[in-house]
Amino acid sequence: MPSLRLFTTLSGLLLAAQLFGQVNTPNNTLRGRVLYQSSGNKPAKGVRVKEADSNGDYSKDNGDYRLVFQTKRNGAALALEVGPDTREGKKIELVNEKELKAAKLPAGDEELLDIIVCPAGQRDIAAQKYYRILRTTADRELERKKKEVEDLVAQKEKNYQNISDLYAQLDRMQAALDSAKIREQAFNIASINLDRASQMVKDAVRKIDEENDVEGALKILSAEALDTAYEHASALKKKAEVAIRQVIEGYEFKVSLLVPQYKYGEAAECNEKIAGIYEKEDYDKEDLAFYLSDAAVYWSENGNYQKALEYGIKTLSIAEKALPADHPELATYYNNLSTHYSELGENQKALDTGLKALDICEKILPPDHPDLAMAYDRIASPYIEFDEYEKALTFSLKALAIREKVLPADHPDLAKSYNNLGVTYGNLGDYKRQMAFALKAHSIREKVLPADHPDLAQSYNNLAAAYSNLGEYKKALGLYLKDLTIKEHILPADHPDLAISYFNLASNYNKLGEYQKALDFDLKSLAIREKVLPADHPDVVKSYNNLAMTYGNLGDYQKALEVNLKALSISEKILPAGHSDLAILYNNIGMIYQYLNDYDKQLDYTLKALSISEKTLASDHPDLAKYYDNLAMTYVYQNEYQKALDLEMKSLAIREKILPADHPDLAISYNNAAAVYSRLGEYPKALEFSLKSVAIREKILPADHPDLAVSYNNIGSTYRQLGDYPKAIEFAQKAIAIGEGSEPKHIYCNRFYRNIGITYVKARQYPEAKTSFEKSESLNTDEPDVYKGWAMYYALQKKKKLAVENLQKAVS
Repeated sequence: MPSLRLFTTLSGLLLAAQLFGQVNTPNNTLRGRVLYQSSGNKPAKGVRVKEADSNGDYSKDNGDYRLVFQTKRNGAALALEVGPDTREGKKIELVNEKELKAAKLPAGDEELLDIIVCPAGQRDIAAQKYYRILRTTADRELERKKKEVEDLVAQKEKNYQNISDLYAQLDRMQAALDSAKIREQAFNIASINLDRASQMVKDAVRKIDEENDVEGALKILSAEALDTAYEHASALKKKAEVAIRQVIEGYEFKVSLLVPQYKYGEAAECNEKIAGIYEKEDYDKEDLAFYLSDAAVYWSENGNYQKALEYGIKTLSIAEKALPADHPELATYYNNLSTHYSELGENQKALDTGLKALDICEKILPPDHPDLAMAYDRIASPYIEFDEYEKALTFSLKALAIREKVLPADHPDLAKSYNNLGVTYGNLGDYKRQMAFALKAHSIREKVLPADHPDLAQSYNNLAAAYSNLGEYKKALGLYLKDLTIKEHILPADHPDLAISYFNLASNYNKLGEYQKALDFDLKSLAIREKVLPADHPDVVKSYNNLAMTYGNLGDYQKALEVNLKALSISEKILPAGHSDLAILYNNIGMIYQYLNDYDKQLDYTLKALSISEKTLASDHPDLAKYYDNLAMTYVYQNEYQKALDLEMKSLAIREKILPADHPDLAISYNNAAAVYSRLGEYPKALEFSLKSVAIREKILPADHPDLAVSYNNIGSTYRQLGDYPKAIEFAQKAIAIGEGSEPKHIYCNRFYRNIGITYVKARQYPEAKTSFEKSESLNTDEPDVYKGWAMYYALQKKKKLAVENLQKAVS
């Protein structure tokens, strides 16, 4: 999720205008007073006020100051410097820095610009007090809500909808206990200048100061009260400009109270209201862009990517007119918009806007500036989506070089760089580096972030992905569940990031052979994505693909094919012809056609997948090994065993080079090589590779994993070919024990029964053979090999007629 831009609250109206007539000559003078914050307008004397183009001045006993400019005239932007101490050596700090930063030289020297200061550290002390009040209120409200939930659960007649709603509220409130965010908002409250604040804001602050009553303050600042105040102020615009600014201050104060509670939707609406006031009153366009941008970022945090994009575009349309082409704030808006495009899967637009931000940053910033690192980081993301991993890596490494140079070793932005590099190395197939950087990112985040922080959840997710790529699925599962626990606490139930967690859990459960759990999480993920994302979003396509794989694992091949073809129809419209995601889909569709016994289509789709991957992947990429492996199995079904063996050896060479010795993908290669050697009649070789495969699987997989059943079945078949029937029966029975114990029954159970039936026939154990064939036939009456088994059974018993009948059934 994108990081929030922080902003300070307005401190009341600082520009008191008293125009007494037309100004006929350009003005070169700025006047005003320096006042202490919330002191009853007490003057701050002896404060230095200067500007590079002016003479500079110290505030007088009554707080007055006067600057005369050499070249600047009315309308010119000011760059005022205040303090940092008085003539008497008293340390001070500026309070209304935002207003001064936006100030311009007025049309006449009668127009005053007041400067608000406070003793250095005063706001920090006040902020600590407000922090304690906000935190205490949050804790108290959390306990009250817990009690309310407990009471509802204890009732005999339960209203489960109310209970569910209260649990959701409780989760959001727990997420609000983020100390860093509460401190930021406490500092914002401490920055309010009560001398210029509205009565409403004064009353709200008093509620907090005197009664520690945050909820009471929120009631005073109700939307109705603020809207009424705005309408009244707007009607009296010329006389009540101060009141309008105070309404804005009220909304900003409200945001300060909402953000620590993760109420991003309401915070976004407050910024929309402020932006609406700015548009109606024709206020400064730069500030208008600022509030629109914050609305966009808050909507993004809330998971409403379409609204975030809408406000991001509106922000930029205003900022491009109001700001110089190389203004740093414009770079920020381009960067934010790039993020919003990425969230909606519009990767080309994300890249284009990201490059615009980078162009500005490279022109105006020093080469080691943190904002430049942020721009490099942002641009890496769309390059990953375009399969341009080397480019993504280049920009991520540039970002890291800056951050390692200028940031502390435990800075969260450094963790962000490590995290992004881990993702990129994972896409490049360099799983060891992926793991190394994922661990670096996680160690920082675990140290500096609260236990329920979304970035910590992301770290658990990425660390899980690294373990999964290295074949450690059980470790990955624990981390994926930690990621999900955080996200279910802090995110709305339909947030896209929650869909990512469900998606990853489904993938991991598939690898662990727990297909029903995989299906449940796949459907949860897809339900969210279909609800909140565009129909052609890449993440929707990924969910279809994942779901199809799960249906395939459950033996529902027709459903798997339907879902995968749906994914392909979308992908072929939105992706370039040679994109790696298309290769994945072609490969998976090919596998489904194999299960449906359509080997010509299987070969067609598998060749398409390999053609793309050989162009887009490095020659030793683990995904390339997967495509060689799958094509090898396709040639097995085409009876082209030598072609199959050549491809299997290519796959094995890659995997033995880059994967750990006990990686599950190595077990797949050994298993498939054994299958090819068996078809070539080289049974000792087949047995050698089958035993290598099963040794890995017995070490790393649960004892009832479906892949173990396949291995045991294959070893049993090989022992049969070698004439060792007792061993063949022993391993075949192991396969059947797993297959019968799975729920639903293993999709190859009919084959397991058939294979042991053939072994029993060879061993002249005819009653056992008959029972096995009957079980196989009961599971799949259309399987040709079942009839072949019966034919062999009857032939060996010299029942020629029955043997011929079953052989004819097999051929037909």
